[in-house]
Amino acid sequence: MELAWLLILAGALMIPGTSFGDSVHYLTKGIGSTHGALPFVIYTLIFLGFGFKAAIFPFGQLWLPDAHSIAPSPISALLSGVMIKTGVYGIIRTFFWMTPHSEAFHFNGLFWGAVIATFGVVTLFIGTVQSVKQSQSKRLLAYSSIGQIGYIIFGIGAALYMFSSASPFLKLLSLVAIVGAIYHVLNHAIFKGLLFLTSGSVLYSTGSKDLNKLGGLINLMPVTAVIAGIASLSISGVPPFSGFASKWTLVSSSILGGSETLFLVIFGIIALFTSAVTLACYVKFFGMTFTSSGSEWSFDEEIKEAPWGMLLPKLVLTALCIVQGLIPYFYFSTIISIFQNSGGSMLSAAFANVRLQDYIFSSLMGVSLRIPGLQSGIAAAAFPAVVLIVFAAAFVLARLIRNSAGSKERQAPTWLCGYQDLHDKTRYRDRSMFAAFKNALWWTGGNVKE
Repeated sequence: MELAWLLILAGALMIPGTSFGDSVHYLTKGIGSTHGALPFVIYTLIFLGFGFKAAIFPFGQLWLPDAHSIAPSPISALLSGVMIKTGVYGIIRTFFWMTPHSEAFHFNGLFWGAVIATFGVVTLFIGTVQSVKQSQSKRLLAYSSIGQIGYIIFGIGAALYMFSSASPFLKLLSLVAIVGAIYHVLNHAIFKGLLFLTSGSVLYSTGSKDLNKLGGLINLMPVTAVIAGIASLSISGVPPFSGFASKWTLVSSSILGGSETLFLVIFGIIALFTSAVTLACYVKFFGMTFTSSGSEWSFDEEIKEAPWGMLLPKLVLTALCIVQGLIPYFYFSTIISIFQNSGGSMLSAAFANVRLQDYIFSSLMGVSLRIPGLQSGIAAAAFPAVVLIVFAAAFVLARLIRNSAGSKERQAPTWLCGYQDLHDKTRYRDRSMFAAFKNALWWTGGNVKE
């Protein structure tokens, strides 16, 4: 963290005439008087400093997993939910507010947007793949935080690039992308804080963070298991939970923008694929903690549910994961209002434009676009409840078909691949889950030694 602030201060103090305590407005005015390579150096140092705090690749790998693994779980929740977001805030303030409007200064938004988006997409992919490889719960969640920050940084970069283009279509999409990025900041603070607190409850009851020692806790800690399941679905972007609304906004805006800029659609596809990797990661986290066998051979003492004093805050966060997924339009409207009422940003005028509501609007379908010349609008964030209704209807239909033939269920012992009995030596370990996938992506780092 000291290095991060040194980079930020070095960049700020390189602005002519600046000193400690100067306002952002004064710093922006100072940047406007610079020429040549100096503004590039200033923006680079500030971006690297805030990127270090935000835990983007490769800086996040240097400190975040170790910090999370030794910190108490409530502190880990604050680290992931609040502290690393200060770096995100700094990047947004720098590249959307500290951009001089003088004719003598040219801010290359296309260049910086592409750079930031590239850092974001590399961060989301590498961080998420590394999280799948972890066998300790808090290190898994820490690497996953790096991946989720990548989504936010990617959205910021894509928004900056599209807004700096000459295309009116891309400018409209940029507003959708930045709304999705801000919304994912809020969503990640909720569901990742919840996941760390859940991991803390498991540690409190079992004394272990090792996924290879856990398992079967769904019967022993049922409330914690339900909470962890909802948080896992949220971070994986499964509708109707909160992560779906923000991730789909980011992915859809970049894919739509790919009609005019090829790299955006490639980045959007990578982000969409990485969401599937995130789901695999949390299948592992939830499965090895709650649904597989293992704890019966690892712990001699009786395992009990966490006290209600620990559960109540988690239940509040769990409710937010559901609410933020079911009514994203409320949060989208709030974020749009914030930009409309905040002066000094390059986006303020676009969001405050009275005609903007003719093209971009927030409704029950999330954030939508109406493009001139098209008969129907383009929804950039689908209404999760619609997807939930489709899933519920499919489930009911499947049950009707299943019961229509009068078939009966019967229970049989689990086939153990030739082993006679299930015990500690024959159960699945961390190394067995997604082994081929992890071996194929060994080059991404984060590999855990056997």
